[in-house]
Amino acid sequence: MQEKSKIKVAYNAIVCWFIISNLPDSTSARCLRPIDCQDIMWSGRNTSGVYTIYPQGTGGFKVYCDMTTAGGGWTVFQRRMNGIVGFNRSWREYQYGFGNFKGEHWIGNQRIHQLTSQGWYELRVDMSDFSNKSRFAHYRIFSVGNKNSGYRLSVGEYEGNAGDSLASHSGNSFYAKDRDINNCSYNYKGGWWYNNCHYSNLNGLYLISTHSSYANGVNCVYKANHSISMNRLNPDASTFKVVYAIIVCCFITTVLLPKASCCSLPTDCQDILRSGSLTSGVYTIYPPGTGGFKVYCDMTTAGGGWTVFQRRITGDVGFNRLWKDYQYGFGDTDGDHWIGNQRIHQLTSKGWYELRVDMSDFKNESRFAYYRTFFVGNKDSGYKLKVEEYEGNAGDSMAIHNGSKFYAKDRDINECASKYKGGWWYKHCHDANLNGLYLKGNHSSYANGMNWFDWHGYHYSLKTTEMKIRRQ
Repeated sequence: MQEKSKIKVAYNAIVCWFIISNLPDSTSARCLRPIDCQDIMWSGRNTSGVYTIYPQGTGGFKVYCDMTTAGGGWTVFQRRMNGIVGFNRSWREYQYGFGNFKGEHWIGNQRIHQLTSQGWYELRVDMSDFSNKSRFAHYRIFSVGNKNSGYRLSVGEYEGNAGDSLASHSGNSFYAKDRDINNCSYNYKGGWWYNNCHYSNLNGLYLISTHSSYANGVNCVYKANHSISMNRLNPDASTFKVVYAIIVCCFITTVLLPKASCCSLPTDCQDILRSGSLTSGVYTIYPPGTGGFKVYCDMTTAGGGWTVFQRRITGDVGFNRLWKDYQYGFGDTDGDHWIGNQRIHQLTSKGWYELRVDMSDFKNESRFAYYRTFFVGNKDSGYKLKVEEYEGNAGDSMAIHNGSKFYAKDRDINECASKYKGGWWYKHCHDANLNGLYLKGNHSSYANGMNWFDWHGYHYSLKTTEMKIRRQ
């Protein structure tokens, strides 16, 4: 019996090693193999430092994780603090990376591509000058193409206080001193996404403040100490540690992995409901290709598991906003809000979703509209709406909006958003306007309130609305 037990332990250890070594690039494996620093932060490790991450299609590599700035979870791909490491290097060195992860380094263009190709990433550039003043630049969109593209840069939608010195570099391939364009790398002493030639040169020479030479320092048309980051041990082989490792492997192999509950991250509120959470409220979900975000989950209506993307209950939040506001979302997830068209697209592109619209008036009467098919396209489509197969008692006021793009006051069609004071899938112009003004019941103005034509027409603004989706 003792020999059989030893064989079983050894077998489980081998199985565990095999499983860990061959974990799939799926969400269910990300607590064991984090794909970036955001996964590491969510696992409970909140200290900035060097960690190993496992982006999809890689065997893993080390990065520096910033766990404190702007919520933490940032994967640092460039860091300069003291000028010890030279950055005037060959294209190949920039391809594979160089430097010390605890200090100055570039993780490598191939690594940056592997990271940004697995989801939607944002970029943050933190910088300081020799007067110890700090600035930052934040970009909501950031990706780096593959080797064949020359590691082409895509960066957009700037925010911050440092000024937008990267805009002119978007769309450029990466160059270095041995693979140059217009002598930019040669003249300005770094590897960068040059063109004619630069507005930022963060891999230039470390020249310590003001310099007489032209544009060849660590320039950002501002600069000196900075880092650029993204947001998605060989232990002693003592007998005790070997035994401990085998016990851990046995536990993973025989208990956790078969249940698939050790690592699975919920993709929507339906997953959260199935995990046993039955209370409506704010939860974090992780649709594929995202770093996770908070949503309000309705766990009681019609079986529960609804992911709410629009909610109006008090009128505290204004909805007559810009297209970009609607793209990324606004409001309080626990109150009035819109989660963002990009988030709605990320959710509905990963399965077959149904839509439910719950609404009430100021007599506290309630109605609902249900659609068996609901989908929102990507940004390039204008977040085009697909909504079909109505059921309910509110009337089908969404039918004419099927196939429409999303419009707002700064990106309009037929002046619909301007006239009717909201962002929506307008089309000559609307039968539903649930993002219109909160006008509290009857109003004399025409069709600019929270209107649902098939219930209360164009001169009555509803009291509450919730738009929510569930995977079928």
